[in-house]
Amino acid sequence: MPKTYAVVGSRGTFGSDMLKVLETSGAQVKGFNRDNLDLTDSVESLARELSGSEFIVNAVAYTKVDLAEVNQDSAQFANSEVPRKLAEACKLNGSRLIHISTDYVFDGESKSPYLPGSQTNPKSVYGVTKLTAITARQGLIALIGLGRLPSAVLSPDRLPP
Repeated sequence: MPKTYAVVGSRGTFGSDMLKVLETSGAQVKGFNRDNLDLTDSVESLARELSGSEFIVNAVAYTKVDLAEVNQDSAQFANSEVPRKLAEACKLNGSRLIHISTDYVFDGESKSPYLPGSQTNPKSVYGVTKLTAITARQGLIALIGLGRLPSAVLSPDRLPP
């Protein structure tokens, strides 16, 4: 029986690519975006909307690093509040959350690659909002996956000319 997935943020760069990968793999997958999921709704409402999916992929993010300094509320909502709400919805549903973060949770001073247990030290509002999401979820639910992407994500159909 194929696994069932919900990709929240399915119109963004990462989300749309994840949707394609899951569809190609034969998984049962549904994409959620601003048109069919209101992330300002209650956790209980989100849990109802996302019920039936074994895995919830959070592809929602405020990714404009420089603008996060002035649009702190928007960055906080997308990068901290949404992941917290999705984690709580997963807990209610018995689903598992797959969340992607960023290397901006580190200070960039290390001479060796960062590992999952490496000391965090964000230097920007963007990095702080992403770190807040990670630490908040760790107390809520055991995650199946927590990935960190480099600051630039490119997919084959979005490469610069």
